[in-house]
Amino acid sequence: MTTPMEVLDTAVKIGLGALISGVATYWVAYANNKNAVVKAAQEDRRKTIREISELIEESKSQLNEFIHLSWCEEREEANKRMADKLNNLIISYQASSRANTLANLLGLKNLTTAIELYSDTINDLREFISAGLNNFDENEGNRIISQINKCKDEIEPLISKSFADTYA
Repeated sequence: MTTPMEVLDTAVKIGLGALISGVATYWVAYANNKNAVVKAAQEDRRKTIREISELIEESKSQLNEFIHLSWCEEREEANKRMADKLNNLIISYQASSRANTLANLLGLKNLTTAIELYSDTINDLREFISAGLNNFDENEGNRIISQINKCKDEIEPLISKSFADTYA
């Protein structure tokens, strides 16, 4: 026959086992949820950095189309078409500004600064073109283009580093 002490002993063992199992289950679920949140945040950051890269590429494409049309044609023909193609510069500026906003949102200070300089230089080119179609100073235009190219060269490694850092 079982004594009350044996029943109590068994009940305590079952209760402790259930308590230990419950605590362990909670701890595993908490750890898994925390890891899932961190993983989702990293993936969101990667996605945003990809979007920044795509926006910079869009900006560069619009800018290159404008530069090709403006600098590679005969000067007189280029001046006629330049005013029509200012929209490419506006689109380029807008794309780089969106990229700048996203970089700032992620707290990527160096990338934000580089994209901001790039955007400002595109805007300088737009203002230069808008103001001087009749007295176009090709040297000044080339100086601005060189500045834009320098900015582009600084942005690309910063994007790569930012993306690589999401895997660190």
